[in-house]
Amino acid sequence: MITVGSVISEVQSQTFEPEQTSYDLRYLEDEAEKITVDGSATRLDRENYAKLVSELDYRSETIYWQEKNCFNVTLISPGEQYNLECLGQ
Repeated sequence: MITVGSVISEVQSQTFEPEQTSYDLRYLEDEAEKITVDGSATRLDRENYAKLVSELDYRSETIYWQEKNCFNVTLISPGEQYNLECLGQ
């Protein structure tokens, strides 16, 4: 009985904020569109976008896909992974 109680209290203490995650994903998409709208993103644009992504509360990887002028972004946190393909297209 004690084990069950401690498992339940651990589950209840975990925080999941879907509104924040949804906001973050939309924000990344909007920012990518801003810098790819007129053709191709400059090197500085790409570096600044990767820095912006890295400032979120996720471990991240950002890859610029030059042929399609868009970004592939992977966001990872404990228990979650988001693979965002071709943001800004």
